[in-house]
Amino acid sequence: MMHRWGWTLIILLSGVVLLGRMGVWQALPSNEKAHLATDTISFLEGADYQKQLIADFTAAESSIFIALFACVLPDDASQRHPVRQLLDSLVDAHRRGVEVHVLFDYERRRDGSEDMVNHNAAEYLAQRAVPVRRSEPNRRAHMKTVVIDDVVVHIGSANWTWSAFRRNREHNLRVSDVAIASDVLTACMHAWDAASPQEELGH
Repeated sequence: MMHRWGWTLIILLSGVVLLGRMGVWQALPSNEKAHLATDTISFLEGADYQKQLIADFTAAESSIFIALFACVLPDDASQRHPVRQLLDSLVDAHRRGVEVHVLFDYERRRDGSEDMVNHNAAEYLAQRAVPVRRSEPNRRAHMKTVVIDDVVVHIGSANWTWSAFRRNREHNLRVSDVAIASDVLTACMHAWDAASPQEELGH
């Protein structure tokens, strides 16, 4: 009995291969073929992750959405600082007409005051007319997510800090997939809609 089922499986698999060679693939809708052909996933760490983000921001044509738990821009950050470079590339994208949205976590200390981790970065972007919002205070925005042109998604463990790009062991994925990008962006937009614009926070 097992021998007969084994041959049946071989015949079925052979049929699948033959159908593929005979052009069944060509019968798929063109958009589905494109989707199957262009799905790519890359694993990125450290400086390579930061460089890929900048490359993707530079290539962006329509939109960039960023949701970050922590983005640390030191007061004395030079133009060579990895976080400053990322923020400057976002400003450049915004100025050439790309729709940029940045959501930072708005954490509060036990005494009710703002945790200032993201303050400098939020102010840096807001002063350059990049739309920035801070998450609702009672719900932590712990994402480290980027969506570009509704296609490319960066998601992983790294916050935007010097340590994340130069010292820590951080794992990040770059995914090119329209369906995944749509799901991620929908979730991010829910957080955006519930957040407060930086200029309304009194800074």
